[in-house]
Amino acid sequence: ELRALRTKATVRVLCTHQRGGKPEQMADLIEYAEIDPASDCTVICGDFNEDFNVTGKHPAGYAWANRGDHDLSMVSRPDHKQGDDQTSGKGKVDWIFVKGGTVEYDDVCVRGVVQTHVACPETFQWPSDHGLECGLVKLNRGSV
Repeated sequence: ELRALRTKATVRVLCTHQRGGKPEQMADLIEYAEIDPASDCTVICGDFNEDFNVTGKHPAGYAWANRGDHDLSMVSRPDHKQGDDQTSGKGKVDWIFVKGGTVEYDDVCVRGVVQTHVACPETFQWPSDHGLECGLVKLNRGSV
């Protein structure tokens, strides 16, 4: 849990790695995130192995960042991880969800996503099976 010194706003951040397509996992995560509802804002992020642009089953009550509003790749995994021989999540599997605020892409976020969604120029390989996911979180109660 984080607290802004100036405003005293509290932000709870949870990072997850889920199997995808398993509603009980998401329900357990949301239940855990909301055990103590005293935070001004809750951020849940990570690898969900599920493309919520396709399934539409993102956590109810949470704002989410949708790359469709920006000139960005609609996937967060590289092309070689999208093949039929790949068994884990395809599409955009990395997400940021926020309750008590909104998620936006500013120029810094867009640049970060674009610059990390490429193979390493020295090796021509991906350093990870994911590109960067980042977003600017704005709290409903004001700036932190």
